[in-house]
Amino acid sequence: MVLGAFAVLASRAAAQSSEFGTRALGLPVAALSARAQGMGGGASMFDPDVALNPSAIWLTQRATATFSVRHFWRTSENPFGTADGNDTQFPLVMVAGPIGARWDFSISVSAYTDRTFALALLDTLSIRGQDVAVHDTLISKGGVNDIQGAVAFTVSRNFAVGIGLHVLTGTNRFEYRRAFSDSSYVPVRNKNELAFSGPGISAGFSAEPIRRVRLAGMVRWDGDLGFYKDSTKLSEIPMPLTFAAGVQYAPNDRLTIAGQGLYRTWSTADASIRSRGGLGADNAAEGSFGLEWTRSGRSVYKFPLRAGVRYAQLPYPVVTGSNGSEVQLSLGTGFRFSGNRGSVDFAIERAWRNDGQDFHEKTFMFTFGVGIRP
Repeated sequence: MVLGAFAVLASRAAAQSSEFGTRALGLPVAALSARAQGMGGGASMFDPDVALNPSAIWLTQRATATFSVRHFWRTSENPFGTADGNDTQFPLVMVAGPIGARWDFSISVSAYTDRTFALALLDTLSIRGQDVAVHDTLISKGGVNDIQGAVAFTVSRNFAVGIGLHVLTGTNRFEYRRAFSDSSYVPVRNKNELAFSGPGISAGFSAEPIRRVRLAGMVRWDGDLGFYKDSTKLSEIPMPLTFAAGVQYAPNDRLTIAGQGLYRTWSTADASIRSRGGLGADNAAEGSFGLEWTRSGRSVYKFPLRAGVRYAQLPYPVVTGSNGSEVQLSLGTGFRFSGNRGSVDFAIERAWRNDGQDFHEKTFMFTFGVGIRP
């Protein structure tokens, strides 16, 4: 199967894209708005433009359409060398708005995991008693996406609940190439495509128990993710449970401080991944903290300063017996125009990833987000 062959090749090759997205389902994506990204993800549980907590859309005051674009510049290091790469993601598209006095609704499409990479391997094979140099390349494009429809109900002016229905979907296109140093051998080229499909459901709450303090919680269940080739189901991988909680405090009209924690039980897929030749999966926790400061309480939407920090464990080890992790620092700002009907937000982030002593990655990220409120 492609997954097994890929796992073996990945252990010997140098990556031109993120080397931490080459295992299992790929690198988990933080599908955040540019505002939340600028705060390190600390305010994600309270941001109505983020599809994490379905109850957060209770803060939507009018119909809103948002999308974000994120570009990466990375340098990956491992025992086989150093490689630079860059790519672009569209992590989140969302439409939300009120549908009644107490009801709000949203539809979103977000990235769940990213499995886009390119791996290269130089080797020597013995063919008919002679050593022939070969150059192997494995290219993967795609990942898993999350389509969500959510509703939130405002129980009171200080409390709301929400529920979201999810469909995990996407494709992964593989291309394997082998070129021989001896031109008498014909190059090999093989293409493969896998499709993913699976269900999910989430529920959450948002509350303001005392003035200027907000609390939020969320739980999500994702079922088995099916792998398909030409409409034929090949296998399934159990997906994790997700638990998240957050707190937000605004001591005055100019400053907002927020933090959250998230935990995913990725180890449910450990046995399934190992049976296909992978290194398994581990449970992963993450924590983030951020703030937003404005120069004046009257101009909260005019170039506020946002900053944040995020730490996350990575679920799929690159090295046997090791657990990868990521540390990220963020800065951001933004503004609204046309009577607050349009918004533009920016975030610049620096991330460091590592797994064991030999696999490291440094990444610059720029996130650009646009919102329309007709």
